[in-house]
Amino acid sequence: MHVRTDKGNELGEILIGAEIKEERDVIRQLLLMCGIEPSKDKTIKHQGSVLMHGRTNFEKVAYWKLCDLHPKKKERFYFGMGNFKSFQYRKGEAKKLILKSLVDGAKDAKLLAEELRINIGTIKSEHLFTLVKNGLLIQSKPTKTGRVYKKFYSLTESGLKAAKENKNIY
Repeated sequence: MHVRTDKGNELGEILIGAEIKEERDVIRQLLLMCGIEPSKDKTIKHQGSVLMHGRTNFEKVAYWKLCDLHPKKKERFYFGMGNFKSFQYRKGEAKKLILKSLVDGAKDAKLLAEELRINIGTIKSEHLFTLVKNGLLIQSKPTKTGRVYKKFYSLTESGLKAAKENKNIY
């Protein structure tokens, strides 16, 4: 197992080495049983690894104490976890969580940003815009709440179906 941090000392990725594809498939299945969603395998000549990215995966690695087996890897892992400046999701994971959050009813961008611990500008420009464009959400006309006008987001039928499928949305 390799634990890598980025230039800001935030945890970047965890790799579990396995040269043979069948071994990587077994590792992938074990990780999934622990609730960890591995990224694509990293393969170069005579080397292969199962990759893990994203803060939610790293939190599950911490929960299962998978890096605690080796003292140096444990130290590097928890050092990297402690240096996160913002919450990082795997590709498509934030959109999936937005859909799941809206199953119970419409919400505005500010509330969604707080729930997911994402910058409001990012949630509006990257996630909500894409979900509306792809027909998974509808955006209400601005509604006055107190002194502020807010737009609320709710699921379409396609959005509800996608939320129930629980797959990452790209």
